[in-house]
Amino acid sequence: MDHLPPITKSNGTSRYVPLLCSVGDFDSGEFATFPDRLGWAVSRDRMGNFILTRDGVHSQDLPAKLALVQAWLFFGLLQETFSTCGVEVLPDNFVRQEHDGTSVISTTCLPAYIEKLRACSLWTIQSGQRVIERILHCFRTGSHFIQHENTISGVGGKYLTSVDSLILSIQILGETLEHALKMIWTTAGLTKSLPAQKIWSMKSVVPNRTGMDVRRGVWCTSEKNMLSGLFDTTTLYYASILYRPKIGLDHSKCGHNHCMARQIDNTVYRTKHINEGCHCEHIAVDTSLMVPILERGHIPCVDIVELEGHVELRVVDSVGEVRDYVAISHVWSDGLGNAQNNSLPLCQLNRLSAYIASLTHTSTKSLLWIDTLCVPLVRVIRRDRDLALALLGDVYEKASIVLVLDDGLLRIPSRNTSMEEKLLRLCLSGWMRRLWTLKEGVLGGSRTRFQFLDEAVGLPSTITSYYSTIGCNVTAFVQRYLPTHIKLQAQPLVNTALDAKGRPNAAIMNLLIALQYRTTSRLTDETLCTASLIGEDVDTLVPLASPEAKMVGFISLLRKSNVGMPLHILFCGGEKLQIDNFRWAPKSFLQMGTVDGQWLFDSFEKSAAAQIVENGLVCRCAGFTFDMNGTWGDRLGIRLQNEAWCRVMPRSDKDSIEVTEDWKEIGLKSSLKSRMAVVLSTEFDLFGVLVSTPDHSTLDLTSSSMIKADILCRVYVFWDNVGEEGHGNIVFLDGTRRPDDQLWCIG
Repeated sequence: MDHLPPITKSNGTSRYVPLLCSVGDFDSGEFATFPDRLGWAVSRDRMGNFILTRDGVHSQDLPAKLALVQAWLFFGLLQETFSTCGVEVLPDNFVRQEHDGTSVISTTCLPAYIEKLRACSLWTIQSGQRVIERILHCFRTGSHFIQHENTISGVGGKYLTSVDSLILSIQILGETLEHALKMIWTTAGLTKSLPAQKIWSMKSVVPNRTGMDVRRGVWCTSEKNMLSGLFDTTTLYYASILYRPKIGLDHSKCGHNHCMARQIDNTVYRTKHINEGCHCEHIAVDTSLMVPILERGHIPCVDIVELEGHVELRVVDSVGEVRDYVAISHVWSDGLGNAQNNSLPLCQLNRLSAYIASLTHTSTKSLLWIDTLCVPLVRVIRRDRDLALALLGDVYEKASIVLVLDDGLLRIPSRNTSMEEKLLRLCLSGWMRRLWTLKEGVLGGSRTRFQFLDEAVGLPSTITSYYSTIGCNVTAFVQRYLPTHIKLQAQPLVNTALDAKGRPNAAIMNLLIALQYRTTSRLTDETLCTASLIGEDVDTLVPLASPEAKMVGFISLLRKSNVGMPLHILFCGGEKLQIDNFRWAPKSFLQMGTVDGQWLFDSFEKSAAAQIVENGLVCRCAGFTFDMNGTWGDRLGIRLQNEAWCRVMPRSDKDSIEVTEDWKEIGLKSSLKSRMAVVLSTEFDLFGVLVSTPDHSTLDLTSSSMIKADILCRVYVFWDNVGEEGHGNIVFLDGTRRPDDQLWCIG
C-alpha cells in the first residue's frame, strides 16, 4: 500500500499485493450484485459468515474466488466511489509491473484521485446527500463482507500470503476512502449525513494478518492489545513494517496488559556505556552539597565542567541562576540509571552535554537535571532523598526543556522522516510504557522534546492528512496516553463538575486512562507519581512504606479533595485492597487493561461519579439482595420476582471464571445465614460484586435508603430467562431486585 507515508527504515517485510484478476473485470453495474453477474452466489453459513458458491456448490476454485473478491472489493470499490462523484478511474493506474514481470497493486496515485474528490463540485446539501448515501451503501456492503467472509479466510498453503495481502489491501483502501471522504464532507458542512461509527471497522483477525509476530522478540502481547485498542488496520499494518531493533528485551513474561521486559532489579542493574567495550571512568556528584538546596525547597542541578582534560560535576542551585536547566526523562532499562552511586560514565556525560548544547541557541549552556545524579541514593542528612522525591513534580514543571531519551528513538533519524512515523515510533517506544515517564511528559507539556538520532524535536498536537488514517490514530494515541494537561483537560461529554480544588472530575478519568499499559519496577512509586500529576501534595505519602499503605493514603487525599471516581472502578479486574473501607479500591491502577479502560470511561460518561467517603465508596447501582441458608459450590442461582434468574460465578484476578480459595471460604461462611447482595453497574450487567450486609440495616450518610455493604469478591452474572432446567446441581435462592438507582456504600 504505497500511498502511505514513506518509512525511513523498514523491517523488510513490506508485502506487495499481487494482481489476481483482470483490471477490467468490474463492469460498473450495481456494486452489491456484481458476484451474481459473474455466476457467483453470496450466501451465509450456519455461523452467519459469507460464502461464495457457484451453481449451488461451494466451489474449491480458490484462484477464481480470490480474483472475484479483488475485482469486486478493490477495483469495484475504487470505481464505484469515484464514479459516483463524477471522477473517472483508470484501473491501470493502480497496477505496477515488477522487474520479474509480475503485476502488483499500486496505490501511489490514490492521493491524486482524492484531490480530485476535494475539488469536486457536488458537495451541496442536495446533491451531496445523494452521493453520500450511495457511497456509504457501497462501503457497508464491502465492509460487511470482509468482516464476515468465510470463503477465503481459512485458505492455507501457497495461497496464504495472497489471501492476507488481499484482505489487508481491501480493508486499508476502505479505511482510506472513508477517512478522506468524511474530512471532505465535514468541510462541506454535510456532517448530518455521516454515521457516528466507522463503517470500515476492524475485524478481529485483521491484526493477525499484519505481521506483528510476538515470537520474533520485537513485539509483545500487551503491545499488540494496546495498539489494537486504538489503531485501525492501516496503522497496525504501517507499524508492523517499521524496523524495530532487538535491544535485549525479554518479552516471555509479558501479559495481556503489561510489558514486563523493562522491569529493573537493582541488585543486578548495571549502568551502560554508549558503546560496548567502553571502560571510561564514572564521574560522581557530591550529593551532600544538595542537602541545603533541598532543605530550601529548591531544585539542585548539575553543571558539567571540563577542566584541564578532566570533567567535573558541580552542584548548582537552580534558583537565582541566570541559566536554565534541561530535565532528562529516560527509561532506566536503557542504561542511564545507577543503583549503586550518583554517577555516570564519562561517555554518557559527554553525550548529555552535546544534547543540551544543541538545544540552546546561545553561548550559555544550560544546566542538567537527571535523577541518576540529582536524587541522592543515600540519606546523607535527615531525609534529603525524600525531599528530592517530593520535588520531582517541580523539577519537570520548571525545566526550560524536558528532553526525552529513548533507545529506540535514538536509533532513528528525524530529518526526512514523516511526522506520522515519528509519532508512531513514540507510541511504540519503551518510554511510553513506564510510569514515571507519564508524569515527566505531562508536566513537560509543550516544553518536551524527543531526541532522535540527529536532532531533538517537539511533536504536533494533531496531523491532518486526507491520504491515510495514520496521523489521526497516532495523535489520538498520544493524547490518550500522554495528555498534555491532565490536571485541567476534560474529556468531551463527561461530567465536568469541579472538586474541592477546582479541578474537573474528568481529571481523574484522564489519569486512569493514561496509566493503562504502564509499569514500574517499584510499586511504591505509583501513588507518588499519580498524586503529584493531579496536583495532590505527596509529602504525606513519601514516608509510607508499603504500596498498600500508599494507596490508602492516596485515596484518602482524593476523598478530602472530593474527587469523583468513575463508577466502574468498583468492578475493574485485578486485585483489590484488603483493608476495611477500602476493599472496593484496586491495589494498583496500573493493572487495568483495554476493557476496563473503556468501561471506566463509559461509566463516567453515562452516570454521576461515585463518591469516596470514610466508610467506603458511595454509588448508585442496580443489584439484588438475597438470604443465604447454606453453602454453595462453584456458582449461585438467584431467582428474582419477575421470573428472570441469573447464575453468579466467581471472577478471578485474571478476568476468568475460576473457583478460588476466597470463593470457597465465602461459601463456607454463608452457612451463617448472612444477608448478601450482588451490586451491578447497570441492570442485567455481566460484571458485578458480591457483598454482604451483615446488619440488615442502612447507613445514614446522606440518605436513609443507603445500604452499607462489605465487598467480598468480584463476580460474573449470567442472565437467563429460558428456565432452570439443564443447569446441573446449581442451588437456586430467591432474591429481591433493588432499584436501578439504589444507593450503596461499599467498603
